[in-house]
Amino acid sequence: MIVYFLILLSVLLFAIGNSITKGKYATIFCGIAVFILFFLMAFRDQSIGTDIEDYLSLFQKVDEVGINFLSSNDDNFIGYEKGYLALNYIISYVGGERLLLVVVSALYVLSVSHCVIQFSPYPLMSLALFVLGNFYFSGMNLLRQYIAIAILLFSIKYVVNRSFLKFLFILLIALSMHRTAIVFVFLYFVYPLKVSNKYILLCISCSILFYLFIGQYILSYILGIFELSKFEHYILVGADGGTIFYLFLLSFVLLGVTTPERIRNIPNVRVFFHMMILALLVQSFAVSIAELARLTQYFYIGFIVYLPCVLFHIKSPNSRLVLISVFMFLMLAYFIITAEGNTDSVIPYKFMQL
Repeated sequence: MIVYFLILLSVLLFAIGNSITKGKYATIFCGIAVFILFFLMAFRDQSIGTDIEDYLSLFQKVDEVGINFLSSNDDNFIGYEKGYLALNYIISYVGGERLLLVVVSALYVLSVSHCVIQFSPYPLMSLALFVLGNFYFSGMNLLRQYIAIAILLFSIKYVVNRSFLKFLFILLIALSMHRTAIVFVFLYFVYPLKVSNKYILLCISCSILFYLFIGQYILSYILGIFELSKFEHYILVGADGGTIFYLFLLSFVLLGVTTPERIRNIPNVRVFFHMMILALLVQSFAVSIAELARLTQYFYIGFIVYLPCVLFHIKSPNSRLVLISVFMFLMLAYFIITAEGNTDSVIPYKFMQL
């Protein structure tokens, strides 16, 4: 944990320095923080990450067969999207396994940094939330999905600008990395909806209904139709971890009600309100249907911009500073608790073997 705490300490010091210099060196501070995040992710030991050994084994297989991966019937390629296999092939053509980790890390961290610099009023706070919200850990574990998420972050401006063809183009690239990225299409179509108090409360009410009753019933019904009820106990989990995360999302969506409606519907802010609401709705199903938990992550990533936007628009500077401190402390506690309970092979951190 020491390495991750040092990252957070560095970001805190950069934030203090940025405040003292009144934003004069904001780009430099953010750049250094982004480089640290990239460097530690890219040059971690190959044992860091739940599925990293499988991904590196796949890379070796692609390297062996070359361009023939497109037509190969090798069982090792079953379940992997062609876009991800193509990425492996291109990287294997110019380098080895380390280059794969470097490229994936660069794409993920740079995509996140581009998003927070473009949309967040407090970029350094967003980068701290990137670690505290466990997005940094997840990027070391679920390579394909977080490549897809990284790509989709570039599509957010096209959601706001209502450029459907450009949004669709980026979505298709993300789909070539992980098919679950299709869920992100919902963001484009809900974005025009006004984020009023009634809308937020309606969505919260629906999520509670899904959480308590409908989610498990729908899955049971569908499995019954296809005569797959015998698999139900493998899919329905009712895990406490899913419930805690649902309550976490519910709390922060409720927090959004305190933001004036006029602010909520500023284009660059509204998109992140919708992302949090969608994350809540998906997670209300995922509490019972474990396989849906991954879908929540496509929208939960918006949290790193959502919270700074909510806090930025508090009128009183003193109240704003106090609340930022309180929420960052709470997120630190959340980070420690979740990290201790589910390290996913990222703790302790290990640097690459030289």
